[in-house]
Amino acid sequence: MEESTVGPMENVTDYDYDFEFDDYNQHIVVAIAFSMASILGIIGNSLVILSVYVSKKLRTVTNAFVVNLSIADLITSLMIPWNVTILLSHEEYPIKDWGCGVVAGLLFTCIGTSLFTLSFIALNRLILITRPMKTYITVYSPFYTGIWIAATWVIPFCFNIIPPLLDVGELGTSQKYRMCVGISKHPDKDTYDLIQLVGCFPIPLVTLIVSYTWIYIHLRRHAQRLNHHRSYREANSGADSLNMSESGTLTNTVGTLPQSNDNNNMNNVGTTNDLSRSIRSISQRLTSVIIRPDKLRKAEKQRRKRENTITKNMFLVFIAFVVCFVPTALQLALDGIDGIKAMVPYATALILINACVNPIIYGFKHPYFNHVFRCLLTCKWHAIPEPSDGFKKFRNLCCRFGR
Repeated sequence: MEESTVGPMENVTDYDYDFEFDDYNQHIVVAIAFSMASILGIIGNSLVILSVYVSKKLRTVTNAFVVNLSIADLITSLMIPWNVTILLSHEEYPIKDWGCGVVAGLLFTCIGTSLFTLSFIALNRLILITRPMKTYITVYSPFYTGIWIAATWVIPFCFNIIPPLLDVGELGTSQKYRMCVGISKHPDKDTYDLIQLVGCFPIPLVTLIVSYTWIYIHLRRHAQRLNHHRSYREANSGADSLNMSESGTLTNTVGTLPQSNDNNNMNNVGTTNDLSRSIRSISQRLTSVIIRPDKLRKAEKQRRKRENTITKNMFLVFIAFVVCFVPTALQLALDGIDGIKAMVPYATALILINACVNPIIYGFKHPYFNHVFRCLLTCKWHAIPEPSDGFKKFRNLCCRFGR
């Protein structure tokens, strides 16, 4: 069948199909979902990127991947309005077919980048929690971190953009779904779908599942060791009480020693004072020696607790992505079923909504992002922890003009 056109734009469409998403009321519902995802995604992901810019406290290796994820989600959010305009148009499409192909390519690439970034975040948390810090610093040096991040873009680009450039599949305006996606009538459409599915999803998903399972096992074993150590200390607390009782008895015994006469006391005042100062000095040194390891252990415990909290937040991000992605994965795997085809616009809306979910998780659950978000939204700029040099200059400039 020859290609048909819609309106003077001569958009390439695909009429070789049994199903068509042509109910305008459903167009409106999907367009509203797209619009909400776009608005929240633009605001939320911009806030994440801005937070890392203004606060040095957020400039960690993990957050480098978080910023990369936000950039991908921000581009996705910026591309969504093009699909909204096509859904709401009646006859003439507001964007040419090649432009819609660019939009589809960016959307597919950014979704793949998001998935690979999530898998690399999981791997980052795994190495940080289970391996020595020296290994972590080596693997995630600035150079290697740049390579990791570059890979999150190069791999999806190869599997989403290169095949259409080689005429394996086609991206453009789909009359079937009235969105910027793959053209259904292309003879290699199934091959292109398979390349996307196999190239972008199995390896990241396996990495995510294995990494978070390994982290869970490690944390559970660590908790069991702590419980065992706590039980051991409680079992030996009786011995410690006995030692303290003996010490008290010794003190009482010393206290009952005969007193010297007044003349001897007067003659030995200086010696007694010197001895007291020496004893206090020795006592303070011994106390500092005893307390310092406790402080170090407490600091290490707080650090581990903070890292575990961040890991749990990253796991929530992964769960949110899986929930939003599963319908699209089913659609790619079962595209030949008419019932699945009818759900494609809604599955697409769900995966695009994921672009605005991650900043919400950071805002409510991440201990540092939460604080910086509130400072930015309430204009309490002086409360931002460890402000960057560029933000300090901007803040001072604003204060100067505000006078």
